[in-house]
Amino acid sequence: MGIKRKTLLITGVSGLVGGHVLARAAKQYSVTATCHDHPFAWPGVRVRRLDLESADNIRRCMEETRPRAVIHCAAWSGLDACEQDPDRCFRVNAEAPGVLAQSCEAVGSRLVFVSTDMVFDGENAPYDETDETNPVNVYGRAKVEAEKRVLSACRNAVAARSALVYGPSVTGGRSFSEWILERLGKGEEVPLFTDQYRTPVPVQDLAAALLELADHFCTGILHLAGPQRIDRYAFGEALARARGLDAGLLRPVSMKDVQYAAPRPVDASLNTKRAVSILHTRFSNIQEGVQKN
Repeated sequence: MGIKRKTLLITGVSGLVGGHVLARAAKQYSVTATCHDHPFAWPGVRVRRLDLESADNIRRCMEETRPRAVIHCAAWSGLDACEQDPDRCFRVNAEAPGVLAQSCEAVGSRLVFVSTDMVFDGENAPYDETDETNPVNVYGRAKVEAEKRVLSACRNAVAARSALVYGPSVTGGRSFSEWILERLGKGEEVPLFTDQYRTPVPVQDLAAALLELADHFCTGILHLAGPQRIDRYAFGEALARARGLDAGLLRPVSMKDVQYAAPRPVDASLNTKRAVSILHTRFSNIQEGVQKN
């Protein structure tokens, strides 16, 4: 008689982060994976469609699966698209996580909610978990509201704020680093900001941390990010060097010279001392991380 594996529900598996969480989890959990409308299949994994704009659909999914834990990676994360359609942004990115948290509490599931460094205004980095949020765009405001709803509705929940994610996709979605490599590979110029700072995290490390949190005692807010503060141009240089590509194609630009629908924080660097102290997962520095891409 085989050992019964722990059950896990992962949302957003057709995306960059969700795909990597699934790839790791499928080896050790009985997984139900959800996506919205992308055709998707994974060996040994039950896949179901989940409409985040339907509270009934979310509740039904939880009642039927009753997982030991949920890792909620699904989101509508396009900053400019969210800015132009704030109602949909709040339905998907704030209301849906709140309903999911209520359902987790009702069926006794742990919830790992993936949040973002966009909850900060960029004026006082690096940010600790206890620092005041003050988002400058609609997406960030929705995520702040989601954190409040999740942590008030589910006692066994953690809101894991992720920094800029890079690395190869396994199921879909394209990371920041893949965009750079694609353009460099074609011999195309790559415009990159010299005055926007983040603490980028390899998707492999982020997925490992999220999966570890599914079996962890940690609740509240937790920052998941790389150990280095870096601008996008310097990151591009490190990536190009690691892959032996022409860094001369990288073009330094200023945020002041580009007009976006959604404002961006200048410095959303995260302090990860708490995560480093309680998790076994190690977060790679830039030199190590770009080798994984």
